[in-house]
Amino acid sequence: MKKIIPTVMVMFAIIVVCQFSPSLASDFRPFNPIPSPNIKLPLGAMPVTTIKPVDVRVVEKMVESIIGSWNTFNLDARLGKEFYNKSRLLDTLAVNAPRDAKLRLLSIQGVQTLSQYVMTDPNDNKRVLVSTVSATARTQAEYNDPTRGFRTVEGTNEYVLLVKTRMEEVKK
Repeated sequence: MKKIIPTVMVMFAIIVVCQFSPSLASDFRPFNPIPSPNIKLPLGAMPVTTIKPVDVRVVEKMVESIIGSWNTFNLDARLGKEFYNKSRLLDTLAVNAPRDAKLRLLSIQGVQTLSQYVMTDPNDNKRVLVSTVSATARTQAEYNDPTRGFRTVEGTNEYVLLVKTRMEEVKK
């Protein structure tokens, strides 16, 4: 009996302290990327000190362009040479995706600029701001199944885009 009373008293004290102690709360804050010094930059590129967000409308147009070329021969030109397993994706689409399949953009859920640097464009010797942007998009594949009829498949995908903007347009 003597052992039970101290245990009950300790538990009661913990409950009372937890119940009447001030609670800590915070509000939601945006995630800000932490600059990393080990990002490999192209020759002659200079990192920026503060990252400026890329216009969402530009990102939407780029994602719509990629989605519009899905399941066509133009998709190869839209994917960068750095795209991992590019030939495997194109082969899988050619073999496994229905010929009449279309991909439709439902919404873009988030756009975040991951990194930026300034470099000289080798095509016209003008300075450009190169931004690596992540866009999360909800998409829907639509196709006709010969046995089950019209089918839709929704999915969420992340697109990592390289956006080049002339420095004259950035300063506006």
